Amino acid sequence: MLTRTEMVSQPMTAAGLTVGAMFLIAVSDNGTPAVAEHIGLWQFHYLRSSIALAVLAAMASVLGWSLAPANWRGVTARGGLHAIAMVIYFGCAAFLPVTQVLAALFTAPLFLLLLGVFEGKRPDAGRFGLTLLGFMGCLAVVQPDFSTLGLISAASFVAAIFYGLGNSVTSTWCRDESPWVMVGVYLAILALVGAIGLLLTPGGDSFLTRSWVQPPRHVWFILIGQAVASLIALAMLTRAYQLATPTFTGAWEYSVLILAAIVGYVLWGQTVNFAAVLGICTILITGFVLALRGDPT
Repeated sequence: MLTRTEMVSQPMTAAGLTVGAMFLIAVSDNGTPAVAEHIGLWQFHYLRSSIALAVLAAMASVLGWSLAPANWRGVTARGGLHAIAMVIYFGCAAFLPVTQVLAALFTAPLFLLLLGVFEGKRPDAGRFGLTLLGFMGCLAVVQPDFSTLGLISAASFVAAIFYGLGNSVTSTWCRDESPWVMVGVYLAILALVGAIGLLLTPGGDSFLTRSWVQPPRHVWFILIGQAVASLIALAMLTRAYQLATPTFTGAWEYSVLILAAIVGYVLWGQTVNFAAVLGICTILITGFVLALRGDPT
């Protein structure tokens, strides 16, 4: 078994694993528009989460893992917050380029910063300025147009609020939990939300209102691929955080913006304008600086 000193002495391996995980996420999430043409949002979450949960349960059985949380309240709260965030995120990803929706998620640090201010915490000027600059970069990428898809763009920022709250709970109530336990509870909650949504959906022909349908064969392949990719990405990230400091590894997660833009162009011909490129660069720079400063973003 590696000692802690040995585990944090491989930064380049950690960087490679993190970028690899972000590539899997970029490819996986860019498959959402193809799925949205055939099934609804609630069936998407139910099937995708159920498949991933089945794979995780099989892995746990073979490897002898325990998936029982030590703190049920904390893990359930985290899973619920992240489940809400992902329902909104994938709902937006069916209509907007994944790069835009991911950029909106990176505004989570600003909402956490504002929440801290309301709680009486006073961030230093450097962190506040960098976070605000990153938020402006996110706006440059998302470019919400309230005359067309403005509500969907705005919803992507709501997802960031719940995502940020879930991350905050992770570092406080779930500090000693296994990553596999947390992802297992999260997947179970997301599958449950999908099932409830299917029961309550009146039926329609849009991604948001469509009830249960028989998915075509290629949709099953995409869903299985997304489920497996998400678990592999989590395993790679978990290993990366064992091989390097959290601040160093976290900085490389911002590579997902560039990777999502590249994959979106290859798969769907989606392009980004100069303002979006400038926004991505701003997010990358501020994200790296905040992460390497050790700020709790």
